[in-house]
Amino acid sequence: MLTVAAALFAVASAPAAKAAPVSMMDKTFVKKAAQSDIAEIMTSQLALQRAVDGNVREFAQHMIRDHKMTSMKLKKIAMTNGVMVPMHTDQMHQMEYMRLSKLTGASFDKTYIQGQVKAHKAAVALFTSEKNRGRNGQLTQFAATTLPALKMHRMMSVQTADAVMGSTNGRYAHRMKPMGKM
Repeated sequence: MLTVAAALFAVASAPAAKAAPVSMMDKTFVKKAAQSDIAEIMTSQLALQRAVDGNVREFAQHMIRDHKMTSMKLKKIAMTNGVMVPMHTDQMHQMEYMRLSKLTGASFDKTYIQGQVKAHKAAVALFTSEKNRGRNGQLTQFAATTLPALKMHRMMSVQTADAVMGSTNGRYAHRMKPMGKM
């Protein structure tokens, strides 16, 4: 877990890349990344209140800490480049939160961690796309330096899902194989 914190610290302390014009893709990245961070923090705070599995609670604590850090860094870069950062999640994330807020116990744990697997798969894809195709140097650098931590989160979510689901055959880990190397 220290490697995730170290990677996020590197993001926070990395020298800023030279600013470039902000494309529509860059703006969309900022919006989606910020909304994802907000959703991660909100659902993980809910997990700290409702989860019964210690693995889920530990995972949630990591998500809160790490996503607060990336959120602060993204806001700083966005402000520097005149890009508005949303203060709320989108409707899809709000609906997911509402669905989770109605659950308790093992049902909550399973639904939360399954959502985390899906969310981190999407986050890795979003950040990879920005890293490879973004126009703004600060945002592409942010995406590139944040990507290892997100891949670690994805791996942690899969391992936690397998533990929570009682999978002895790595049901969720098996789904990651087509995604390529970590």
